[in-house]
Amino acid sequence: MDSTEEQQPVVRMRGRPLNETNGTNATNGTNGAQNALQRGLEALQENCSEETEEIRKLDSQLDHLNDYMSKMEERLKLHNEKLMETLRHQKEEREKRRRSFHERMTQNQAEDTAFQQQMASILNRVDSVRNRQSIFDIVNNMDIPKLEFHALIGILEYRAMSGSMGVKSSRKQVFANRNLSINKLF
Repeated sequence: MDSTEEQQPVVRMRGRPLNETNGTNATNGTNGAQNALQRGLEALQENCSEETEEIRKLDSQLDHLNDYMSKMEERLKLHNEKLMETLRHQKEEREKRRRSFHERMTQNQAEDTAFQQQMASILNRVDSVRNRQSIFDIVNNMDIPKLEFHALIGILEYRAMSGSMGVKSSRKQVFANRNLSINKLF
């Protein structure tokens, strides 16, 4: 077994087998430590150069992404300003239309009430004409003081005797024809 262990390297660094100077046969002297340190530094430099290149690529991609995001923020800001301006303009237009609508509504309501009042007054006049009694009925129902009534009879007698009836009429005929004479007066 000892012969097989010596043939196979115990530790491999990045796929390189250990040589005899740094293997199990090597002494713990400065030569072995320097060789190990040198191999570690070489491995680190390989990793660093690869990682540094990858970091540079990622940094440049991040810079491009930041530039793109800055441009997009500017575009969004401009778009947002335009949108807010449009919304403000639309709000002003809606407010104008709303005020105009309310003005027209109040004007229409005022016109409607004026029209309704005119119609009511016209209908009241028509109803009063329909319901109006004849003048004869009004005169008959009036409370005429006796002095005025006698004066009215005197006027009627005068007209009757003055020849409008043709023949001198008696006082009874005048009273009998009173309704006819009153109708002629009015």
